[in-house]
Amino acid sequence: FPNDRYFIHKGVVASDRSLKPHYPEMKKAYQWIGISEEDLSAGTVKIKNKYQFISLKDFNALWALSENGTVVGSGDFATSDLKPGKETVVRIPFEISAPKPGAEYFLRISFKLAKDEIWADKGYEVASHQFLLPVKAPVADAARPAAQVSVTDEAKEITLRGDGFSLVFNKESGTFSRMERNGANILLSGGGPRLHLWRAAHRNDDMYADRAWTNTGIKELTWTVKEITSSQPSPSEATISVKLAGEGKNGFTVSHDVVYTISGNGVVTSENSVSSNNPNLVAGRIGVRMFIDKQYDQVEYFGRGPMENYSDRKRGFDVGVYKATVRELLTPYEKPMDAGNHEDVRWVKVMNTAGKGIKAECKSSLLQFTALPYSDEQMDRVEYRIDLPESDATVFCISHLTLGVGTAGCGPRPQPQYMVYLAPVTFSYKLDLMD
Repeated sequence: FPNDRYFIHKGVVASDRSLKPHYPEMKKAYQWIGISEEDLSAGTVKIKNKYQFISLKDFNALWALSENGTVVGSGDFATSDLKPGKETVVRIPFEISAPKPGAEYFLRISFKLAKDEIWADKGYEVASHQFLLPVKAPVADAARPAAQVSVTDEAKEITLRGDGFSLVFNKESGTFSRMERNGANILLSGGGPRLHLWRAAHRNDDMYADRAWTNTGIKELTWTVKEITSSQPSPSEATISVKLAGEGKNGFTVSHDVVYTISGNGVVTSENSVSSNNPNLVAGRIGVRMFIDKQYDQVEYFGRGPMENYSDRKRGFDVGVYKATVRELLTPYEKPMDAGNHEDVRWVKVMNTAGKGIKAECKSSLLQFTALPYSDEQMDRVEYRIDLPESDATVFCISHLTLGVGTAGCGPRPQPQYMVYLAPVTFSYKLDLMD
């Protein structure tokens, strides 16, 4: 039948009337009650009635306080029957008497219908906003006792062993080939962290960038190891430094220098430096990708959720602790494409049903991640999701920067602050093998 191909997939509601991730963002942009900061240290916020004809008397005003993503207090507050176009400052009666060292506290304000309406039932939420509170308590040094790590540096690989774990670093590929905790290897062959710079194009919003990714060969880089060194600064710490060069097409090259610091407890800290000979090239992301055994299909994270979100489409999603499977994280677009990104991530765990697996944690800045049952290559080449093959891996991307969504299919590209270019950049993250 004649149709508009990918354009028939547009909209914020799917054909079965389920909500797409665009819906909460649109709802946030349209909400008719303004909620903004007044003086969070004093517990005050500003409420504005943006309605033109009704007061706020028919809405219940609520607050919730969370500590590291877990709600620890809640209640309601009065808005004094705020008239159309008026605003007021209210004090929210939350208390944080003894903040937990290192914890983050969020205050969520929401408004819900106080009675049934013809268009929604009582309790339907019409507006909300989440604030990060200026509460800080010093972090005590809670490091685990240092265990010893052994290093065996051979011709083709470097083997590291410590407290219940072992790592094998392949000198030919320039990344880890095995990551084991108590004898269980989580990686597939060649699945260690590798610089990843593109994504299966969002149709049709990414096509301006996708053409460049194809022309420069960024989708199929050939990697060469230029230099590898290992050292052991102390009995409980080892380092591996590697310099990698990626070659694409039409003269495109990228450099990736990384230093891995491995503790005797199995924590791997990765410090990365990336540059290219085309600093104006738009990247889909700047981060690393791992291929993990598909039994590790359970995900828990502290970041924005529960639906996918991107740098220019995240206001409708609260920071919290969420759980899902990798298949649930794959937004079911009819044309398979990059999906399931999550912004402002503090940590993310990829586990099997027994809770064993790997944890990635931010170090110098917040992360983004995707954990999906398919790679960008698998999604990019098929027309419809019924054409996807059987999943053979959990594909885990840890990103420092992720390209915004924009509306270039029929409008502008992402705004400048949401663009990502292959200019020189540094980033870091931590990996912890969980038992």
